Amino acid sequence: MQVIRYHQSKIVKFFLGLMVIGLMAGAYGFYQGHDHAFNNTREVPWGLLISSYAFFAISSTGLCITGALGHVLKSKTIEKHSNNILLGSVISMLGAFTIIGMELESPWRMIIYNVISPGLTSNIWWMGTLYGMALGIMLFELYLIYKKKYKTALGLGIAGVVAEVLANTNLGAVFATMSSTPLWFGAQLPIFFLLCAVVSGIAITALIVCYFDKKDINGMQMLSKLMITGISLIAVSTMWKYIAIAAGGSELAKLGMLTLLTGTLSVPFWVFEIGLGIIIPLILLAWFLYYKKPWVMVAGASSLMIGQFVGKYNLIVAGQSINPMTMALTVYVPSVTEYLIILLAIGLIGYLWCTGRSFQKDIGMITV
Repeated sequence: MQVIRYHQSKIVKFFLGLMVIGLMAGAYGFYQGHDHAFNNTREVPWGLLISSYAFFAISSTGLCITGALGHVLKSKTIEKHSNNILLGSVISMLGAFTIIGMELESPWRMIIYNVISPGLTSNIWWMGTLYGMALGIMLFELYLIYKKKYKTALGLGIAGVVAEVLANTNLGAVFATMSSTPLWFGAQLPIFFLLCAVVSGIAITALIVCYFDKKDINGMQMLSKLMITGISLIAVSTMWKYIAIAAGGSELAKLGMLTLLTGTLSVPFWVFEIGLGIIIPLILLAWFLYYKKPWVMVAGASSLMIGQFVGKYNLIVAGQSINPMTMALTVYVPSVTEYLIILLAIGLIGYLWCTGRSFQKDIGMITV
C-alpha cells in the first residue's frame, strides 16, 4: 500500500506541475494580450485551443453516452465502471471549459452576458448553455450517487445525456452553418461529431477497463467490436465527404481539401488522423480480438484518441486556411503559449481524475 500511495503521489505532483506551467502560460496570454501570445489571425481566428476544446467536449459527450449505453444494453462491464465513466465525463468537460476560458480574452463577460443577454438564435450560445447544464446535471448526479439515491440519479443521468447530445450537435452546427467555409458547411458535421463522441467515449472506457479490470476479456472484446464499427463509420464518412467535394464542391472547398491531402496539413492528416486514428486502431483492435492481449487494446484505443485529437485540429484549421476573398493560403502554426495551455487542461484532468477516484474509493462509490 505504501508503494501505491507513493506512486499516486508522484502522479498527482506531475499533474500539478503541468497545471502550474499551463497557468503561467495563460497568465502570460492575458497580460501580454492574446494577439501577441497566440498565433491566431483575422484569417484563422480559431486554432489549437478551439480544436482542443472541441476534442475534450466531444470526449465528455462520448463518455456520457457510453455510460448510458451500458445501462440500456445491460453491459456488466460498463455498469461496473459507470462511476469512473461519469467522473471522466465531468472532468473532460471541466478541461474543455478551462481551455475555452483561456482562449477568450474576457471569459467573465461570457458568463455574465450568457445569462443577462441570451442569444436564442446563436448556436454558440446554445452550445455553451447546454454544456453548462450538462455539467451541472452530472455533478448533481455524482452527489445523488454519493447519497445512494440511485433512482433519482438514473433519471438525472438521462437528462444529462440529452443535454450532452444536444450540446454536441450544436457544437457541430457552429461550424456546419458557416457558408463562408464550405469545407465545414452542410448537415454532416453535427452527425460526424456525435459519431466521434461515441467512438471516443468507448475508447476511453476501454482504457479504464484495461487498467482496472484486466481479466474482463469478454467485456474488452465487446468494446473492441464497438470501436471497430465506429472507426469504420468514421472512415467511410471521411472518405465520402472528400469524394463529394472533389466531384462537385466549390473551388474554396477543394482548396481546403487539398490543404489536407497534399498541402501544409498533409502530414497531420495522413500520419495522425488517418494512420493513427483509423488504420492502426483497426489493425490493433482486430489483433486484440484474436490474441486477447489487453496491452494491444490499450495501444489501439490510445492511437485512436491521438488521431481524434489531431483530426479536430486538421478540420478546424483547414476550414479557415483559404481566404474566401483572395483564394490565398494562410498558414497557421500554434504558438508555444497555446501548446502550454493544453498542458493546463491535461494537468487539470489528470489531477481531478486521481483525486476524484481517491475520494470515490474512500466513500465506497467505486470498488475498482
